[in-house]
Amino acid sequence: MPRAKKMSEKEKKLQKQIDDLKNGELASVRNDMRFQEAEQAANEASSVCNSLRDALHEKGCEIDGLKEENRKTQGLADDYKKAFNDERLETIRLKNKIKELKATGGGGELKRKHDELEEKNEGLYEEIDGLKVDNETMRDNLAKAEKERKDADAGRNTAEHQLYAREGMYYDLVEKFDKTDRENAKLKVQNTKLEQQRDYYKEALGKKTDEASLQEQVKEALACVVTTQRVHNKAMKECEEALQKIVDGTWVTWAAVENCVMTLANKGVYRDVDDTMFAYPTTDAAFVANQLILDTKLYAKLLSIVNPHGEYIHNNPHGAKDLVAYGKRLDRTVNQFKLVWDKGPAGKRLRVENGEVITADDDE
Repeated sequence: MPRAKKMSEKEKKLQKQIDDLKNGELASVRNDMRFQEAEQAANEASSVCNSLRDALHEKGCEIDGLKEENRKTQGLADDYKKAFNDERLETIRLKNKIKELKATGGGGELKRKHDELEEKNEGLYEEIDGLKVDNETMRDNLAKAEKERKDADAGRNTAEHQLYAREGMYYDLVEKFDKTDRENAKLKVQNTKLEQQRDYYKEALGKKTDEASLQEQVKEALACVVTTQRVHNKAMKECEEALQKIVDGTWVTWAAVENCVMTLANKGVYRDVDDTMFAYPTTDAAFVANQLILDTKLYAKLLSIVNPHGEYIHNNPHGAKDLVAYGKRLDRTVNQFKLVWDKGPAGKRLRVENGEVITADDDE
């Protein structure tokens, strides 16, 4: 190998200048726009190449999958083909078996069994016909039993109706008995009232009487009670509108109006014309009485109803000064209320206690 010639200093400087020029040209080329566009195109081409490479890889994977699917399909086709061949072989085997049976007389055995089955079938048909006849007989018997049952139900219903009718008669009798019981109880109460009335009149008369007189007094007392109830009800009905005006125009209640008319009915029936037997039992009832006296037309109409004797019923404004007599009249009025109407006067009633007139609830 020839030895390299040693360069002089001048040659070295010249070589350096040549290298600098080369490097300067290379740099200017690189800075040139065309070079940059070429470099960008090269990069894009490289990117496209990579994309194509990836797509090729995916296609390869897809092809592998299709190959696997083809392999499975081919396996299924082989299985179907094998099954078809097996079925075909079984058909051939059966045909051979039939030929063999025909050759050995097996078909005659089958015909014999077939005839036996036909004979048994005929027997079964005969049994079915017999069962049909039995069924018809059973249906007739069932229809007869059904008719007998309906007749029995009709008889039972008739018996039940008779029983209900008897029960109704029994309950009617019980109701009548209860009604009679209640009427007897009412008669006992009325008898008690009449006995009280008899004792009251016996005490008021202050003399002994015989039994005939007592019975006559009892009849008169009962007639007075009935008359008092009747005239009170008639007065309340015929004078209701005028009496309601007193309630609407004052503070009193309808119960106070009823107490006043009840007392007035007692005065009229028992002829307390001078205000010495009964007294208005409450302050409200006394106030209503004063209102009635001021309304002369209404008072006259009430008197015409409650006083069957046609006498004028006076009012004594000074009757309360005699406290002993006033207290007796108040107690007599309350007892008369309970005797005729089974109740005392509504509200706080007047009483005479310890020498003075007070108002208090009726505790009896």
